[in-house]
Amino acid sequence: MLIVAVEFRMAPGKRESFLTLAGELTGPTLAEDGCRAFEFWADPEDSGRFFLFEIWESGAALEAHRGMPHVAAFKSGIGDLGLDAMETRRFEASETTS
Repeated sequence: MLIVAVEFRMAPGKRESFLTLAGELTGPTLAEDGCRAFEFWADPEDSGRFFLFEIWESGAALEAHRGMPHVAAFKSGIGDLGLDAMETRRFEASETTS
């Protein structure tokens, strides 16, 4: 299982436009094979800061996701909005039950 955490920093005043793009990406991504979670979060104190939390069943599922047209549209859209910075962290994990 892979966990991906992404922090986005956008240009000031682009919050609503970013949230619209995020919403357009979320639905199709959740329908993809191997996607277990895909959630955007907006920082309540910094209007240009957002987080994305993803869980994928495998590296193959994540790689397939990266090639999807809705991902390309999102990347193009955030570029148009003025993406200031993006930091991605990827973790491998195993699931346990208690």
